[in-house]
Amino acid sequence: METIRAIHEAALTAAEHAAQQAYDLHGDTGACGFGWVEIELDGRSPRSKELQKLGWSKAYRAKTLMFWRPSNAMVQSVYVQEVGASAYAKTFNDLVPDSFGIQVIPCSRLD
Repeated sequence: METIRAIHEAALTAAEHAAQQAYDLHGDTGACGFGWVEIELDGRSPRSKELQKLGWSKAYRAKTLMFWRPSNAMVQSVYVQEVGASAYAKTFNDLVPDSFGIQVIPCSRLD
């Protein structure tokens, strides 16, 4: 898997599966919240432009891109959202070549 698109799609699939498993085990219970992933990357770089075409957007912090709710789970449970974000980050980081110089960080917060 060499392209960012293929890595992104594999990570999305992993996030969806992980969130579905968490939902099946725990349901939409517990605290409400959000899950997303971030990459520290200059928004003007070619790599950033490629990610933005895939749905990533500029975050509120400088030189940071974010991808909101990578699991696509339509639940309020912050646990399910965190599981999805963590699965996305792990899969992306495992597949992306070191030469790309990027690392995805899972994030969450309570509502």
